[in-house]
Amino acid sequence: MYGNEIAISRFYNQTGDDTASETWAELAANRSAAIHAVMWNETYSSYFDYNLTSSSQYVFVPADNDTAALENSTAPAGQQVLFSVSQLYPFWTGAAQPYLKNNPLAVREAYSRVGAYLDARAGGIPATNFKTGQQWDQPSVWPPLMHILMQGLRNTPATFGEDDPSYVEVQDLALRLGQRYLDSTFCTWLATGGSTSETPKLQGLSDQDVGIMFEKYADNSTNRAGGGGEYEVVEGFGWTNGVLIWTVDEFGNQLQRPDCGDLQAAHTTQKRDVQSAVELHVRDGSRVKKFGKRAKRSV
Repeated sequence: MYGNEIAISRFYNQTGDDTASETWAELAANRSAAIHAVMWNETYSSYFDYNLTSSSQYVFVPADNDTAALENSTAPAGQQVLFSVSQLYPFWTGAAQPYLKNNPLAVREAYSRVGAYLDARAGGIPATNFKTGQQWDQPSVWPPLMHILMQGLRNTPATFGEDDPSYVEVQDLALRLGQRYLDSTFCTWLATGGSTSETPKLQGLSDQDVGIMFEKYADNSTNRAGGGGEYEVVEGFGWTNGVLIWTVDEFGNQLQRPDCGDLQAAHTTQKRDVQSAVELHVRDGSRVKKFGKRAKRSV
């Protein structure tokens, strides 16, 4: 809603209606202040949902089997501090208060867990740090959310100069996210049969295996699709390709050719007992009907 109010304000400004433009800009500013007052948590430098029933922020969730020290060191026993990409939306939309979004140090602190997750896991940033078996939680990494994280960082102005250490770190983190996204999309594509004149197809793959771009990826690998939820992971994929094009355009030659390591071919046309890039979550396998040309993928 903040973003819509800002967009309307700008549209009115373009038509020369300054009064209407200022009205909508004021609405957006009021909304930003309200979001900050209710959802911003100074202790964790993050936004949290507000629970109307308990009249408190929704900060903690049950700890799972890979909870990191940074997530439970300040949480009650058996719990962890919730992470969700949506906590950083205000830096993407601009809804964060000026003293936050215009201060590279504040942005760096708000994104500190993102950097820690990149250090701890091989893949990208999952939608949340909470394992529920559903697709919008860990371990699924969604391309639009990776874009939102990167754009939020790229929005940060060099308020104190481009040599400001915090500004440099913020931009470096954006590049790290871009590189990790490139690694995930490229290595999974390669594992499923992708090839170019400079990148030969992996041994053991057939001519029918031509490389797959998935709707989501895994946070614990750069060569595996995401999973969980009510349907089989989808191939394609529009937003995956779109975010990849944006990433390459945004970072250009700063990106490095992905190093996929000792990558093994993922046979997408026959069932295998080993893990592959086309991995179907066990919960999916119990309730979805197989369909399409990839119906016999590995589980």
